Amino acid sequence: MAVVDKYTNLDAEKGKLAQVANLTGNKVLIAISTFEVGADDSNGSVYRIFPDLNPCLIPVNIKILNDAIGSAASDIDLGLYCGNKGEVIDKDCLYDGLSVQSKSSAPIDGMKAVDFANIGKQLFELAGHTIANRKDTYDIAMTLNTAPGATGTITVIGTFVQG
Repeated sequence: MAVVDKYTNLDAEKGKLAQVANLTGNKVLIAISTFEVGADDSNGSVYRIFPDLNPCLIPVNIKILNDAIGSAASDIDLGLYCGNKGEVIDKDCLYDGLSVQSKSSAPIDGMKAVDFANIGKQLFELAGHTIANRKDTYDIAMTLNTAPGATGTITVIGTFVQG
């Protein structure tokens, strides 16, 4: 068996500049949003939970808690939009097909759709952008694919590391 002594970050191992958040850590930002979903809200409604986020933020934990909002509220997505109420980028890159039919007994993992290989990436990278074409800001938003049919409360708690 070989004994190894190496940095787990490939850039650091090669002597290149590396993302400080992936090496020694950086400032943590926690955002909390509680909002009402209305019984009359229709398919395609967008709730911009965390607006105008810095493109370099790294989402590390997003938790969703909710009331029982009704049998129709079975398909809600969590994803990225351009900031300042801009267009959709990927409406389900964080969570695809969230059901809020029954009350959450434990926090729901709001990053369920993020591939393991993409954990630790910045918002602009999760959006499929590069440094050259990233947006000034990004919104994390919920999009209704099925209307709720009832009124209820959703709370989202996001933990981010400055990238």
